[in-house]
Amino acid sequence: MPNGDELTPDDLPDFDDLEPLESNDVFGKDDEEVTLIGDQFLHGLSGRSQDALRAAAQYRVAAENGYAPAVVRLALLYIEGEGVGRSAAEARKFLLQAIALLPPAGEAS
Repeated sequence: MPNGDELTPDDLPDFDDLEPLESNDVFGKDDEEVTLIGDQFLHGLSGRSQDALRAAAQYRVAAENGYAPAVVRLALLYIEGEGVGRSAAEARKFLLQAIALLPPAGEAS
């Protein structure tokens, strides 16, 4: 990676090129369940092999649906460079998206 923190598009994974997720990974599951499956891949739990890239793919599915916990987890992956290329810009983008998903102050979530 040039200059430590500069990334090119080639450094980041192309989520479109991922092997298809197992059909029972996401189909018919809500965003909380999909995020939990991402956690299982990230940490190698519940019989799933540890795979940060697959975790990122799971989080992205739920994040695209506006599920804030998945958005935050995806941001953390970009901060740490786990399963995705380290990118402060991407992390910031997802953290700002998570903040935008918060209910206004004083409203119950």
